[in-house]
Amino acid sequence: MAELQRVRVWADALIKLHLDASWHFAFDNARTRAGLTNFSKRQISVSRHLAVRWSDDDVHQTLLHEVAHAMAGPGAGHGPVWQRI
Repeated sequence: MAELQRVRVWADALIKLHLDASWHFAFDNARTRAGLTNFSKRQISVSRHLAVRWSDDDVHQTLLHEVAHAMAGPGAGHGPVWQRI
């Protein structure tokens, strides 16, 4: 199980490394999806509900997945640009 404070540290570090300072991290209350990239809010979020139940590696992979979405840009989906990132 991932510790939420540790998840926040990972997220902040990945955002700082790969995105500009306008992006930020938050937990959300989703129950059926792990993460979300919100381009209008410039926010990456992870389900608090799932994060406390999943392994550190699963949560870290979700963060990487969402950072790749932010880097690829809106509309990229899981297409070739996102896959290259």
